Amino acid sequence: MAVSPSNTVATTYPYDNITSVEAPDPQTVVVTFSQPFAPWLATLWHGILPAHILRPIYEAEGTIDNADWLRNPTVGCGPFNFAEWESGSFARFVRNENYWGEPAKLDEIFIRFVPDDASQVAALKAGEADIGYWMPYAEIPALKELGFNIVIEPNGYGEWMFLMVNEEKGHPAFLDVRVRKAFAMALDRESFVRDMLLDIPKVPASFWDGLPFYNNPPLENYPYDPEQAKALLDEAGWVDTNGDGVRDKDGVELEISHATTIKEIRQDVQAVMQQELAEVGIKLDVQAVDDTLYFANYADDGPAARGEFDIQEWSDGPLFPDPDIYYWLCDQIPTDENPIGENWFYICDEELDSLIKLQATQVDATERQKTITKINQLFYDKVYIIGLWQDPDYYAVSPRMKNLKFSGVTMFYNIAEWDMEQ
Repeated sequence: MAVSPSNTVATTYPYDNITSVEAPDPQTVVVTFSQPFAPWLATLWHGILPAHILRPIYEAEGTIDNADWLRNPTVGCGPFNFAEWESGSFARFVRNENYWGEPAKLDEIFIRFVPDDASQVAALKAGEADIGYWMPYAEIPALKELGFNIVIEPNGYGEWMFLMVNEEKGHPAFLDVRVRKAFAMALDRESFVRDMLLDIPKVPASFWDGLPFYNNPPLENYPYDPEQAKALLDEAGWVDTNGDGVRDKDGVELEISHATTIKEIRQDVQAVMQQELAEVGIKLDVQAVDDTLYFANYADDGPAARGEFDIQEWSDGPLFPDPDIYYWLCDQIPTDENPIGENWFYICDEELDSLIKLQATQVDATERQKTITKINQLFYDKVYIIGLWQDPDYYAVSPRMKNLKFSGVTMFYNIAEWDMEQ
């Protein structure tokens, strides 16, 4: 069902590389791939679908897109069962009395959806919520004073700017690596983190900063050096010929479009970047787009999926805890014929392609590390991405909550053990 074109899926990877799946006994599954496939553990752990519910629907309709179970999953194998969901408001889960392990200590889990950071923080401060996630760093000191425990868990993610290096999309200046490097050197990213994020996360130099084994030796960040940025732009032929404060070349202004979501910290950073880039002669046109629209898929004309901006910003990383980055492959670039493609960066680099394909087949960890190191260096040398800050999961946990453990893979892995003081 995952590889059927009649189903709407984010990606068929890696299921389209599977040749067979067998269950020789009730507790064993044997998956055979068409070639060695190192990232299997990071891509096949996501869960089990109930065949007795979904297969009849698929056989009758040719798709499970409209299956009621997708929004009303009445069958599951976790410590809590789905009970109720009100779109945009809340989701509620109750203890699964048939759970295979020790029964959950809590009676139910109630997840409230809030429209913005301020609403989440207000709910925490008012005692209306016991756990908050990804709230503004600026609120952490006040929450600590109220007794909340702040838990930070690495997850492999970082806040990245993705430069549109593509002849058909993006600004022509970005086809020159000197301009891309100048852009990176014109931004004081250390100050962003110090002034806006309380110096809690670090500025990432590598897409694999959260996976030290694959970031070895670690890279040094591009330095903040506006004078060197100006020199690189001069060398690349981008100079201000008309005295308007914006560099130009062959009649084209160095005016770069940048888009991200409406998250407040991102808009704050956009404003600072506008000022810093203006000092070296680059005009930055910024847009903040609602998350639902920004991350809509290609078929729904999502601006990020369509690659509509010279720079696109969001939090991203490899398939943590695996280093795979299949979605940077050339064949993952979305098109009308391939709308589910996940290469929203629109970069097609043959050297990068071959290295990504190679590392996915390397079951020897040391050899795979060497290949990832080459990819890491390629990203750095060609300045395809610019890191703003590491983006770990972080939580504010009420002091009455007990036995909580979090993982960068999933926050719920020990949820059956969660407890609270009355």
